[in-house]
Amino acid sequence: MKRWLSFVITLSFFLMADNVLAVDWTYTVRKGETLWGLCKKYTKVANCWLRIGPYNQVEYPRSLAPGTRIRFPVEWLIEAPAPVTIVYLKGSATKVNTDGSVTPLNNGDTLTIGTSLKVDDDSLVVLGFADKSVMTVDAGSELTFDVLSSHGAEGMVDTRIHLKRGAVQTRVLKHTQENRFEVTTPSSVAAVRGTDFRVTSLVGKETATRNAVFDGAVAVSQGKQEKLLPRGKGILAKQGKSLSQVIDLLPPTQVLNQTGEGRIPFDLRWQALEGAESYRLEITSDNSKETLVKNLSETHFTFDDQANGCYTFRISGVDSYSFQGMPAEFTSCLKSMLSAPADIRQQSMSKNTIQFNWSQVEQAIKYRVEISLFEDFNSIMMSKTVDDTYFELPLRYPDTRFVRIVAIDNNGDESIPSASSTLVKTQPPAEKNTLGSIFLIVVLFAIFV
Repeated sequence: MKRWLSFVITLSFFLMADNVLAVDWTYTVRKGETLWGLCKKYTKVANCWLRIGPYNQVEYPRSLAPGTRIRFPVEWLIEAPAPVTIVYLKGSATKVNTDGSVTPLNNGDTLTIGTSLKVDDDSLVVLGFADKSVMTVDAGSELTFDVLSSHGAEGMVDTRIHLKRGAVQTRVLKHTQENRFEVTTPSSVAAVRGTDFRVTSLVGKETATRNAVFDGAVAVSQGKQEKLLPRGKGILAKQGKSLSQVIDLLPPTQVLNQTGEGRIPFDLRWQALEGAESYRLEITSDNSKETLVKNLSETHFTFDDQANGCYTFRISGVDSYSFQGMPAEFTSCLKSMLSAPADIRQQSMSKNTIQFNWSQVEQAIKYRVEISLFEDFNSIMMSKTVDDTYFELPLRYPDTRFVRIVAIDNNGDESIPSASSTLVKTQPPAEKNTLGSIFLIVVLFAIFV
């Protein structure tokens, strides 16, 4: 039972003011811990244990109740709170510092406790945390980093994100009892252990939070009301109202052409889901973490203009209530297809051959020349591999024939054939018989003289 509970997310409700910025490091007390012990372990201030109680408006008990939050001024800490890293940024986003100044963000930049992240429209940010958890922040979202702490020696990580508006999708690694990862909204808080989930903060006429769980479970409570939200379920939490009924998320779709290896462009296709109004497709590079997100009405997508590498594809149906369904996920290592040779030109002709050439193809190390009497190449009369971008065709073949070229790389992978080109044999200029002409002139001269 304890093992199962380690996968539970506890969701409760409270109102959090948007204008509160965390300027302290907040620690969540574990069983048996005291203020004196916490001061000695995490701070460099000699009389911390005398000052930290009044600072938090708590008495100095022999032990603290588990779950109690104790604030420490950041400058007191032995080790600075761990920052969040911008793993990938598409479009534009800004950081709002604790002094109110705004800084444009780039890949590799870090965000610290008390700062806010604003993601512009048509943009996307992927965040990396100290415990290797990853969060994808959708366009138009705004969030604040209330708690960021990591103490590697003790294996303790505390993270709390306040999502003011927008949507985040988070993959949190399976945590120990010492670790916490929380996402709060103006109407809820989700305390996470070892799960894959999505939170959408809806701010408008009605403040609400849409929660969907893809792995793990969620115990949802509001006052005395509580509902269990297991894997594959969703719930809408409206501020000041009873929890909605637990709904079933759409099942994962079936990918029709899932493959471990393939070519770019890759024409991804999947089965239509009953009840799906649209589909969300996420494609993440395993190397650079570059992420492409598409909201689609069709059940196919052509993945092109990307570098060679391995990519993780994640496809989910979206229902009429805008709940994202269970994902179909697979990884495929893709390579760009060689371009087909182009610009085939007949260059010259001698008595015995026709010479033609074509443009060089990037990454090609050789080419296969195919000759046919027919434009559709249903019968190939000659096929030869060459290292250069030209070829000499013997004239013993019929007068008119068709040629096409296939590029080949160092792995033996081939391009599609080039468009066919017509080569026309014409008679080479007749060579003059000089001796014969001289003999004819002499004979004629002898006859008439």
